[in-house]
Amino acid sequence: MKPPQRTNPLRRPVKGNDNAMIPPTGIHSIPDREYFAIDLPSSSQTKTLIHGTNAHLAYERENPREETDAFAIGAWVHARLLAPATVEDAFIVTGKIDRRTTDGRAEYASITKRASLTGARIITSEQVAEAERMVTAVRENTDAARLLNTLTMREITVIGDIGGKPAKAKLDGVIALAGASIIVDIKTTQSADPREFAKSAATFGYYHQAAW
Repeated sequence: MKPPQRTNPLRRPVKGNDNAMIPPTGIHSIPDREYFAIDLPSSSQTKTLIHGTNAHLAYERENPREETDAFAIGAWVHARLLAPATVEDAFIVTGKIDRRTTDGRAEYASITKRASLTGARIITSEQVAEAERMVTAVRENTDAARLLNTLTMREITVIGDIGGKPAKAKLDGVIALAGASIIVDIKTTQSADPREFAKSAATFGYYHQAAW
């Protein structure tokens, strides 16, 4: 597996649509904001089709969900473990904001505007504390630490074809071995119990993501 292109990749048109531009087929180092802007199907989008229809997928694309607390915590854990140098620019850490008050609404509006301009995620100091406990637990786990320390590529974007159609994927990390590669994926979860996590894997379609 070749290392990712770390410069801004040259663009090429999507077949049949000269107005839609995507990176060329291959492995790239692309910030999250640019990755999400690439108009190609991904695992997170297409898993809607496992139990839904094209109409459900279209609705989700037109009505993106607001990021949850769990998503913010997971994003912090990913960044701290895989790309700690990006944390300062990738997040805006705040205290508790009471949006029921005039001052609280004004403060939240200001932070939200800053986040939209910079592409940073909003996370509370309380969430950071919880995420940091997760980061410590991962680093203190011998098997997890060995995987992280052996990574040859981190936070990479892959552009390829599935069924003859262009598609994209975001990989947390890859360990390149002689003649093979291991994909490493970090998941945050409410329970690390193997049985409970198995339920989460089924609920959130991790099997689809793995195949993708």
